[in-house]
Amino acid sequence: MKRRILFVDDEANVIRGLRRTLFPLKDSWDMFFSGDADEAIRIIKEKDIQLVVCEMKVYASDKRDFIEIVKDDFPEIIRFVLSGYSDEKTSMQAMKSAHQYLLKPSDVNLLKDKIDYSIGLVKYVKNKELQKFLNGVNELPILPQVYFELEKELNSEMISNKKIGEMISGNPSLVTKILQLVNSAFFGLSSKIIDVTQAINILGLNVIKSLVIYLSLLNNNQDKKVQAQQFEIWQHSLKMANIAKSIAKAINGNNFKIDEVYVSGLLHDIGKIVMLQYPGYMKKIVENTQKLNVSYYDAEKIVYKTTHAEIGSYLLGLWGLPEKIVEGVAQHHEPVTSTEKFSMYNILKISEKIARIETIKENELMDIFLKNVEG
Repeated sequence: MKRRILFVDDEANVIRGLRRTLFPLKDSWDMFFSGDADEAIRIIKEKDIQLVVCEMKVYASDKRDFIEIVKDDFPEIIRFVLSGYSDEKTSMQAMKSAHQYLLKPSDVNLLKDKIDYSIGLVKYVKNKELQKFLNGVNELPILPQVYFELEKELNSEMISNKKIGEMISGNPSLVTKILQLVNSAFFGLSSKIIDVTQAINILGLNVIKSLVIYLSLLNNNQDKKVQAQQFEIWQHSLKMANIAKSIAKAINGNNFKIDEVYVSGLLHDIGKIVMLQYPGYMKKIVENTQKLNVSYYDAEKIVYKTTHAEIGSYLLGLWGLPEKIVEGVAQHHEPVTSTEKFSMYNILKISEKIARIETIKENELMDIFLKNVEG
């Protein structure tokens, strides 16, 4: 079945250029083009659009921003901004509404790959209602104490990017958002950035401060019980990330980067954090673990036909994080593979198990890893 893509831009010559440039893709895509937001909304309603690519500042007759309308009224649709605006304020605004931010002119092959990859992420989440919910999720909550610690450092006279990087590295929400922004086309980087301190150096402290403030606002009225659940997930994620990093350093493999292992470990349960916002999700899972005497992971598969691992991968993929990290998150509960024993994926799978041991000494990590990897 062809993929259904809608391109929206109020510049007529841009629409003509897109039609001409994308014409070779007509056999694999059903493409619709519009220079008017109201017309584009009608197309969405009639054509079951899967993904929208639009200019940042396109407004409907009621003065609402088109990308905001799509986010609010059609959350099931994946949203890309393809814009000529390259200022910091616009990129930050785009991140509130779009899954990815690309700069004009965009290479047609890159655009095709990103669109096909993003739509193909449905392999992780086939439940339509969950897809709709997840496509509407743009931000993750940040714990208040993390905000205050970072705010204090950001306002100090002797600001240290390294220290800020260390503080942020323990927070999956900030890590995710910072990596999403730095890897967007706005910065025109030729390779994916996965090191947080490097990302901070590229973005600058003003952008980091804006992100911290913006994400902290989302947490103002949050339920204390939910905050406690988030904190428990984050503690486990941080523990796993550090275990995985230690093992990765000891192995010193050539088929992965240590930062990829750490980030994947930190983000491996991001799906759980997201699903705390989904009505009744946690309650149903807990009820079924007790009723059916199965694990949390198996209860997810039974009730929702997907898991927090796949949900996390789906979102991280939509947000443009490196594919290896997306796949690492997806696989972290899968069985250890005998081929490529010292792969990044085996490190993550075993580290997840080790992290559930209450007390563990660092000099024991490799012994436990080797026992698990060798069966």
